[in-house]
Amino acid sequence: MDVVIDHDGNILVVDANAFEGFRGGVIKVDPVSGTQTVVSSGGSFDSPAAIAIEADGNLLITDYRAANGEPTLFRVNPTTGDQHILASGLPFRSLTGVKVVPVA
Repeated sequence: MDVVIDHDGNILVVDANAFEGFRGGVIKVDPVSGTQTVVSSGGSFDSPAAIAIEADGNLLITDYRAANGEPTLFRVNPTTGDQHILASGLPFRSLTGVKVVPVA
């Protein structure tokens, strides 16, 4: 499980086992009310492990065993939940973290 705060102050949680069949996804939590909203689940996700937010607000999600059976790096639209595979397979072996570092 990994957690980040989005540009609006919402808490975004990636949970590898949050949904039916122990499939993972991304959940948004309102920090005031505690209301949980599904951002993205199903699709090509299997066991998402880490999350980061790009400057434009899109999410980077790692999954060490995506639906294709390979470690996969996704870009996810936080509004629509659409998943886009950026890279998958070798030389990735175990994608368990992701971080966005601003360019100076």
